[in-house]
Amino acid sequence: MTTLTIDELAAGGDGLGRDEQGRVTFVAGAAVGDRLKLEITSAKRSFARGRIIEVIEAGPGRREAPCEYAGRCGGCQWLHVDYPSQIEAKTAILGSQLRKFVGEDLVIHPMIDVAPQELGWRRRARFAWVRPRRSDRALVGFFEAGSKRVTPIDGCVQMEPMLRRAHEAIVEQLAPRLTGKGSIVALAGKEGVTVAIEGPCEPAAAQALVEHEAIVGVRLGKRTFGLGAVTLEGGLRVAPDQFAQASSTGNEKLRQVVAAMVANHPKAGSLRIAEFFSGAGNLTEAFVEHAEAVVAVDTVETTMGLDGVRFIQGSAIDMARSLARKEEPFDVVVLDPPRVGARELMPWLAKLKASEIIYVSCDPATLVRDMTALAQKYALVEVQAIDMMPQTAHFEVVARLRRRDAA
Repeated sequence: MTTLTIDELAAGGDGLGRDEQGRVTFVAGAAVGDRLKLEITSAKRSFARGRIIEVIEAGPGRREAPCEYAGRCGGCQWLHVDYPSQIEAKTAILGSQLRKFVGEDLVIHPMIDVAPQELGWRRRARFAWVRPRRSDRALVGFFEAGSKRVTPIDGCVQMEPMLRRAHEAIVEQLAPRLTGKGSIVALAGKEGVTVAIEGPCEPAAAQALVEHEAIVGVRLGKRTFGLGAVTLEGGLRVAPDQFAQASSTGNEKLRQVVAAMVANHPKAGSLRIAEFFSGAGNLTEAFVEHAEAVVAVDTVETTMGLDGVRFIQGSAIDMARSLARKEEPFDVVVLDPPRVGARELMPWLAKLKASEIIYVSCDPATLVRDMTALAQKYALVEVQAIDMMPQTAHFEVVARLRRRDAA
């Protein structure tokens, strides 16, 4: 056993402190200022991991978690931390990541929070299921932190009311008809909730779900009962297993931030824009009014039609390489890659010679890595973070870079 005081919350969600030897120790479920009695579960020369045995003295930001599954379900790391302290921690994490870029010309805006909607904001969720032997129903819920064990849940404080009602129907009506193991993705839109079932399920049970008042469509394999997609911000039609931001409020703020950065360009209104990882067109629809022409690229096909936009299904790297070799002129590049970032795309973005790059990222570490690769030709001038996922360590960052030789 050892005692430790938590100094900060780290990017992965754990609390971080130093033991008597100065060794960094990571602790899940900790809050800044906590004095804890720990069991060390693993130790290396330079760092260790510990498990809380007792909170000797609670830090100023610690609170009673507003969820009965906190500590078991792996969905949220920070339910035990009050919301102002979450924003403070995320701001510190971002500042630490951006320290090499800080200078007179860089503007880092205060993080946009979603208070008072820190709970009940999630409109999309992926549930896991497993059917135990000799059980009359599957266990439906979320994976425990760091494992593939399913924690069955009756409700989630993070879900929108309509998604909660759909989840209740899944647990009550569908769980007895699920076998083996699998997952269920549910997405709430303007019409209601659509569901995609990925695993062994009786077709009649999937079809019967559509009769529930909150559920408007169910897909099982190649069969679709009811609606296959629902409408989100900007008129986008999205299927449950397509990517969509988990929060409608957070997504609307993200769209506004990106559109405002595009509108701030001197040539706004007549811009030529290349967009990579465009998805269903979520950001495209938000900034298209400031453009004369847009080339939007993603590996997933989109059915959205927008005047002046050419949607291309394909690889971002292949298309960037093709556009660079054709020497097509672009004023702005917009990209919103997955969490792993877009390291291999960076050399080709530089060759497009756009005067500005707007990079949307859900991981500041990969964002900084990729921006560093552009640093010789582009300067970071503006950063806006958005707390898209309260109660977790995740947040979105929008970075605007300006070409150093731009007029």
